[in-house]
Amino acid sequence: MSSGYKIVGAGTGTPVVCLHSSMSSHRQFSLFAMSMADERKLIMIDLYGYGSAPSAPGERPHSLQLEVERVLGILRSLDVVHFDLVGHSFGGACALLLAAQHSARVGKLALYEPVAFHLLPASHPVRNEVIALAGQMHGVDAAQAAGVFLDYWNGTGFFAQLPEKIRQQFTAQVAKVELDFEALIGSSLTASDLRTFHVPTLLLCGRQSQPSAHAVAEQINAHAPAVELRWIDAGHMAPVTHPDLVNPHWQAFLQSEQ
Repeated sequence: MSSGYKIVGAGTGTPVVCLHSSMSSHRQFSLFAMSMADERKLIMIDLYGYGSAPSAPGERPHSLQLEVERVLGILRSLDVVHFDLVGHSFGGACALLLAAQHSARVGKLALYEPVAFHLLPASHPVRNEVIALAGQMHGVDAAQAAGVFLDYWNGTGFFAQLPEKIRQQFTAQVAKVELDFEALIGSSLTASDLRTFHVPTLLLCGRQSQPSAHAVAEQINAHAPAVELRWIDAGHMAPVTHPDLVNPHWQAFLQSEQ
């Protein structure tokens, strides 16, 4: 594996770039990559601070733009000009910004609950809920902060029931999660900007997920003219916990003639 990304497949179709969620890595797309490898080349990228990627730059606040520029740099090094994009959660927010800025290069965009909280109006109660969540992660030790974050997305008590080794791995990633929140709140991309966003997009959302994820999905669906919103019976981490429900949608969409 090259530093910070992995390539799977040798298909001659449009390459697929995959961007993962916070507290994850390119590995979350392993099954999806296997399902597409015969027809596509999949470029699964570790975002800053995850997997084998370098730590985030010291520039504060952290931004989605920094993440996007790193992804584009990797694609330049691979001579990849045109590509499809797949993104989940934080990676979905990065993918959305990348596609909005470079729409001529992106054929299709497949998302699962991009947490692009910056699309919500400043007065939206869910946006305030997310800011409060980020605040709860400050002033406590790293393990408590990891518990706050993971329990929010996976249900109360999720973190406590994990094996100690797994808890330690998540705890070690808390500092980057805090930077992710900075990036998600601070991006300048607005919902109104999406009115001119014509990249064909499949947006998946889980019925059992948090209202914050639903609110973002509804903003995207209301403003972007080329979006299809589909609901599945799962939660926010479905690409990891229920790939059998998510991957077929993504695969069929990327294979379609749309």
